Amino acid sequence: MFKTSTRAARHLPDRTGFFSRCRRSRIFLFAIATIICHFWFYQPISHLVGKKFHIVVLTKSRPNSLLRLLKSIQASNYGNDVVSVNIRIDGTDSKTHYTGESFEWPLKTVTGTQSGGLRAAWLGALTNPTGNAIILEDDVELSPVWYSWLTKAWKAYGDRDDLAGISLQRQNLIPQKPFKKTSSETEIVNDHQPFLYKLVGSIGFSPHPKRWREFLEWVATKDLGTFDAHVEGLVTSDWYKNDKESIWTQLFIRFCEERGLYTLYINLPEGKTLAAHWREKGEHFVEGRGRDFGLATIVKHEFPKTLVKYEWDGVVSGRRTRAHFCSKRHSPFVIDMLRNEFGFREVDANKGEEFDIIYGGYPHCGSKPFDWDMKTGLNARLDFSKLRPSQVWFPCMGCRASVCNKRELCRIQHELDPTACFLWPEHRDDLEHAMRTAPKGTMWVQNRDGSTLNLHAGASVRYIESVEGLTAKHDGTYLVQPYVEPYLGRSRRKSEFRTYIAVTSTNPFRAYIHSKPWVILAGRQYDSSILSDLCIHDTHAHSKKPCDRSISVDDRQLSFTDYAAKEGLNATYQVALLRRVNDLLVSIIQSGWPPAHPVNEGIRQSGASCFSYLRADIGFGPDLQPFVYEINEFPYTNEEATAIRPIVRESHRDLFRMIGLDRPPLPVAEQETWEAAHMGGWRRLHTTPTLLWDGNQAPSPATATKRRFNNNKVLQHAARIQSHHGIVLLQFLNEGFVEMTKSWICNVRRFDVVLPKILFITSDQAAYNALTAFDVTLNVVLEPYSAPKSMTYGQTEYYRYMLFRTKLISTLLDSNHALWLVESDAVWLEDPTDLVLGTPGDLVTMSDKPPQKLLQGGFLLLRPTGVTKRLWTRMREEFESKMKAVTQKDIGNGGSEQLMLDKMIRDDSGLRVEWLDPHKFVPGKWYDDASFRKTVPAPFVVLNNWIKGTDNKIKRAKKWNHWFLDEQGSCFDPRT
Repeated sequence: MFKTSTRAARHLPDRTGFFSRCRRSRIFLFAIATIICHFWFYQPISHLVGKKFHIVVLTKSRPNSLLRLLKSIQASNYGNDVVSVNIRIDGTDSKTHYTGESFEWPLKTVTGTQSGGLRAAWLGALTNPTGNAIILEDDVELSPVWYSWLTKAWKAYGDRDDLAGISLQRQNLIPQKPFKKTSSETEIVNDHQPFLYKLVGSIGFSPHPKRWREFLEWVATKDLGTFDAHVEGLVTSDWYKNDKESIWTQLFIRFCEERGLYTLYINLPEGKTLAAHWREKGEHFVEGRGRDFGLATIVKHEFPKTLVKYEWDGVVSGRRTRAHFCSKRHSPFVIDMLRNEFGFREVDANKGEEFDIIYGGYPHCGSKPFDWDMKTGLNARLDFSKLRPSQVWFPCMGCRASVCNKRELCRIQHELDPTACFLWPEHRDDLEHAMRTAPKGTMWVQNRDGSTLNLHAGASVRYIESVEGLTAKHDGTYLVQPYVEPYLGRSRRKSEFRTYIAVTSTNPFRAYIHSKPWVILAGRQYDSSILSDLCIHDTHAHSKKPCDRSISVDDRQLSFTDYAAKEGLNATYQVALLRRVNDLLVSIIQSGWPPAHPVNEGIRQSGASCFSYLRADIGFGPDLQPFVYEINEFPYTNEEATAIRPIVRESHRDLFRMIGLDRPPLPVAEQETWEAAHMGGWRRLHTTPTLLWDGNQAPSPATATKRRFNNNKVLQHAARIQSHHGIVLLQFLNEGFVEMTKSWICNVRRFDVVLPKILFITSDQAAYNALTAFDVTLNVVLEPYSAPKSMTYGQTEYYRYMLFRTKLISTLLDSNHALWLVESDAVWLEDPTDLVLGTPGDLVTMSDKPPQKLLQGGFLLLRPTGVTKRLWTRMREEFESKMKAVTQKDIGNGGSEQLMLDKMIRDDSGLRVEWLDPHKFVPGKWYDDASFRKTVPAPFVVLNNWIKGTDNKIKRAKKWNHWFLDEQGSCFDPRT
């Protein structure tokens, strides 16, 4: 009836053909033949083949079910292992016996029993286990990959003393009362990794041989007719009382409970399983219910050294469960989530009860409503330096004294742009001058904040039009900003972009941004002439305000995806906007996060942990450039909009899992790795070291200079690009080179891999605005440097600009960025990426004067090795020294960093320099030298150099059809 498949034929070595012929004889001859086969090869069969494994099949009066199971056994791959099959048939059903006898298998036995019940069948299935085995009831069907996973699992975990066995079924039962039935409540996902659970799984159960022997010995000491196998609080105990003869599992549950044993499971992705249960009519089911889960055809062989243990209630063993809630009214759903989804129970730390987490400790754990100074109640009694490593404090401290304080946020913005925000009265003179000289009709926003103020929903916002409207108070709580005309879009309403930020460590600092931002619209359509209506100008003016009635909450609060769809912002714009917001927040948070706070420092000393959940409120100007309204330390979480409520809940749920509130506490050294693997909807905000121009650590954010802050933006952009692509292409430009750069962008657009890797560093606002308007997806940063719009090689101003470039490259190299320097006065006829990046060396360049080897400084790959950094530092220092002594307006080759570097690479024996193929990478000589051009018929890159003046470069590019910008400023391909 069954024919051995190709896979089944591999159960024994090549000699199994003879062995199979021996098997067809009668039992006596079979035994004799086996002995002959054994001595024929002068060694035990076990030495010729792989591991031994036993499959025990239990069946009774279900021939069709048995047939399906045996087919799935036959369809599996066993390599060279010796696999025996023992089919144990309870009762006398002839069809079932025929099915078992007809099954062809190299090592098969069929045993008839009269056990009279499923419990007895299990207890008699494997009476003397000598190796790994699996026991299968006949209504089980196996995945074709079950055996490889199971044997590797035994290899990984077979030596554990707490392992009762391994189950192939999908865990989907939590037996602790109150009994839960829905899969979302009863399945332990565990990131689809193997885990330990107290409950045995009988669908495809592979018992630990030693534990199974101990279990059978334990059962032998019991009178099963009277023995009470009850385990308190489990619904399975109730089932056992009513059906002792068919339920063996309750005996095993009791045995494992007494010895602290667990069963290994894996709940695979997409609801798949290694052993499916057909739930057919029999002792467990009155009517057949069909297969429970689909069979897996692929399974990862990943076996973590540390296994997560789950208790009867499905909660991780040894995890945190005791929570003290300092404020319940601010985040009721969060508290419900911690209770109902994460298994926390409430304790009272004020009464000395032990706690694992304090939620809302600052400022709500004091004896007064807002204990901002942490000096009353529980706040005063806690010694944070003596917390246990497992304890958690929410929130991390210090944000209210930095970026979560509008005045400190204003201070940071003022360092970047002195006209962006003014502290009152500190910047009084500058502010009054700006207001008096501003265009007529300019509106200003006066706001207020302080470390002990509690101002919400725009309560402190005032709109003013003149100096006379400024407050007369000088209490150090006020700030003033110019009103930014908003991006209105199709809705004609002012909008505010909101995104959540999580901080999981302050030392070292780790922050994340949630991947699902949302947008809130103003209550009324925009009208700049009506100054007094906050429903027009302030998206915060919503709580108990008449403006709420003009638009429903679901129409006013939208997911960013829905908002973008309504506004017609395509996917490219969405990605660009999100990237701009990310980069802006990185700059502000990194620059503004304060030095160590006493509470944070105590937490660090004790080995405990803290986390924060913040919300950044972002505005967009008419050009869709983002700016920060505020960062909320305690954001409102009880959002009512249908689209927003799930985002808030998901962000909290993912945060709690990311920091490990659903598992045993991790050592501090392992926390970052855990977070990286369990981010859910969170994404890392990649901050970079706070560096000054000389590459040294900045003394503190509070004393950082404007130059350092801008430099940080370059570093942050570069860090993000390198994290995604492993390389940063760099191109510098000012206003005079914008058109050339646009043409080059049009040129390389057909190479999909180039533009995402390149960072354009603009040195003036005009260049920045032009480039961001040309293509919102570009990586563009403004690093201000004053230089003439038009510069040519040899001029002193040109060399000063190149020194500015050299210094910035030095900073990036010191921060371990791999850099590929390119310039826009070039044409890329083929994508050179693979050739350049595939070339080894500390420094990879092309020759600027073939056939000689003269380094080209505008097409240069710099790998951040120690020798490269030393070379660049030496060149920068020599360059600086030369430029300090220059007094002329034109110095010819005297300031050429390219020539300095060319000489240095020849003097440095430790530097590995590689030269690119001169037939693929050519200088401007190609345009003017016909004989040279004939030797290079198919170049990849042609530089448009050895010619002075931008206009001349453009003219030459157009002549050779190497100009990709039409008269309207749009991209086109001149070759077509």
